[in-house]
Amino acid sequence: MRLAAIGECMLELRHREPALLELGFAGDSFNTALYLARLNPPERLAVDYLTALGDDPYSDAMLAAWREEGIGIDRVARLPGRLPGLYLIRTDERGERRFFYYRSAAAARALFGDGATKPLLAVLPEYDVLYFTAVTLSILGAEARAALQDALTAARRAGRLTESEAAEGAAPAVADKLRQAAAALAVDLGDAPAGRMDVLPDTLAATLAAVRDAADACADAIQASAAAEEEDPQRMATARVTLASLDEL
Repeated sequence: MRLAAIGECMLELRHREPALLELGFAGDSFNTALYLARLNPPERLAVDYLTALGDDPYSDAMLAAWREEGIGIDRVARLPGRLPGLYLIRTDERGERRFFYYRSAAAARALFGDGATKPLLAVLPEYDVLYFTAVTLSILGAEARAALQDALTAARRAGRLTESEAAEGAAPAVADKLRQAAAALAVDLGDAPAGRMDVLPDTLAATLAAVRDAADACADAIQASAAAEEEDPQRMATARVTLASLDEL
């Protein structure tokens, strides 16, 4: 099975000390692609990331990191003179994190809007699953959003599954609970002390339990709906991949 995640990956600079920053790569749709690639061998689920980057050394480093994680990079448009978006994370003395974004001219904002990126729309029906988020839509111009909508409509007609259809099949209420638990876990992990923890803080332990319970609820919802999907091989295949990922979680 093949999945394409669509969106923007940014450079992340996190303060380790007041004058020391650590470089990473992150973004909402990219994070999903990353964990799907880590949880699934490529013969079960091949994950590509579809976006636009520049021709700079940081874009090169980003692509190299994706390749090491097993994420396909053939659907990345390279735009000369453009750069990836950037954000910084700063944590105050109370442990509160603040985010500072520099992304208004990021290469990904040209996605589906010019001659170098529009051809990416034609490859969407080749994938079994297409994943995107509200942030993906927010970075696109009006014409690019309309072009993406047309391409998604064509993909649905070809029997492909989009993220919104997957949410319907997996029961929106329990899926939302898992998303919320995952968001809370990301915050708690960011606040946790570095290094080994012999005893989990109560807050982190409770959040991990919430993620486990939400994953179990999602698995139950998918299994309960599987009988209704027996005549749809595409949805059954997607359900099997989802259940395998939830089992890993």
